[in-house]
Amino acid sequence: MTISPISPISLLGVGLSLDDFGTGYSSLSQLAHCPFDRLKIDRSFVRELPADDRPERIAASRSSRQALWMIQAISSLGGGLGMATVAEGVETEQQARQVLQAGVTDLQGYLIARPMPEAEVAAFITRMDAAACASQPDQPHQDPHHA
Repeated sequence: MTISPISPISLLGVGLSLDDFGTGYSSLSQLAHCPFDRLKIDRSFVRELPADDRPERIAASRSSRQALWMIQAISSLGGGLGMATVAEGVETEQQARQVLQAGVTDLQGYLIARPMPEAEVAAFITRMDAAACASQPDQPHQDPHHA
């Protein structure tokens, strides 16, 4: 068994994400040998989804069908390995709906927030936590940073 050089980092409680999964240098072998908590699905797949999420629009475009299939496959793989999945580059409500229906657990992109100065980050996190609590009033609040 090969031990990853990043394994000691995960033992410190640091969460690790495999970025841009499905493109470039990310591979299945990395999943077997590294203690990742999240798979980040490359934005190139999200970009191929149609702006209109009606099933007939997705079916009409071969690239949209393939992108949605890849998102579903990566989400399934991540879920089966006990990892969260993050869709990068989500910019519209339609894209958010499509990737969430495909099984993605988390969203990243301009729909959630634009880049911001460091001084604004704490207030943004507070607002997001408050919104999450308000949307799930019957659920106990779980700090996403310590989950």
